[in-house]
Amino acid sequence: QIESIRDENLQLQAELARALLERDQAIETRDDMLSTMDQQPAGAADARGQARAEQPDCRAPSEKLKERLRDGHWTLCRQGGGHPVYKRTVVLQDATETTVQVFSHASTASDWRSMHNALSDLRAKDNGVLTAMPLADGVQPALFVRR
Repeated sequence: QIESIRDENLQLQAELARALLERDQAIETRDDMLSTMDQQPAGAADARGQARAEQPDCRAPSEKLKERLRDGHWTLCRQGGGHPVYKRTVVLQDATETTVQVFSHASTASDWRSMHNALSDLRAKDNGVLTAMPLADGVQPALFVRR
């Protein structure tokens, strides 16, 4: 019985050695492919003949929303009732004076799409905007921009 256990142990050790060798070869092949891809000039095709795509933006929607608010010159005006309200002054196409835009969203998400929907609403506010500027002290009178 000891002999059979010893033989089985030797067989298992041989299988383990083969599996480790296959794993090491696979890792080496993967590393070679990755280094080849890194050495290709920009716009060159990858190993499958497809152009390398841009990496998607994997940040949380709330982080994207904060960045979009900051880049769009939105000013937080109030947040007392749970819905933060942002305002900014914009110059719209074919307008003779500036306009104040207002944007708000729920501070607590009702479902997983609410931040995505807020981002979509915020993008819609940029349609037709020539220039955006933050409010001065929360209130800014309309400025005449052309005749």
